[in-house]
Amino acid sequence: MSKNWLEENANLQRSQLNSYVNNKVKRIDLDVLARICIALNVEVGDLIKLQRNKGEL
Repeated sequence: MSKNWLEENANLQRSQLNSYVNNKVKRIDLDVLARICIALNVEVGDLIKLQRNKGEL
């Protein structure tokens, strides 16, 4: 699979996809996340893992 394939199958702009690929997203767009999950046939939990910093609730 390539970024071009995902861009087309998730109906994303290249800049959107690059932000996610390069971990530059400050706020996750749930619509974008849903389209990526559908294109990849995965669940959200397969893509995102909650990581807590020491001292956080």
